[in-house]
Amino acid sequence: PDADGAVNDLEYLTRTDPTNQVGDGWGLDMLAVSNGAAMVRFNRIANRGFELQFSTNLLEPNAWSTVDVTGNQPFVSSSDSTDVISDPATNSAGHFYRMRVYEP
Repeated sequence: PDADGAVNDLEYLTRTDPTNQVGDGWGLDMLAVSNGAAMVRFNRIANRGFELQFSTNLLEPNAWSTVDVTGNQPFVSSSDSTDVISDPATNSAGHFYRMRVYEP
């Protein structure tokens, strides 16, 4: 309803306000690329699961894959935190990222 581009289910899962268009967004930050590895930061929310995914082709909806690294395994935290996942495979084709957020 707030027309910020996030569906209400995602706003519920990320504890943002679906009636507030400004200032309460949730997202990913690309911190840096170091030695061919992308550093992706996000706010992990308690009692939610997070899975970083990548694609090299945004035009193909079935091209998304899980980033297969330590720290991106299924895990549900009991407290909020800020986490960083390093994707070492970025020295190949360019990667686009998204986060799958889910309830346990």
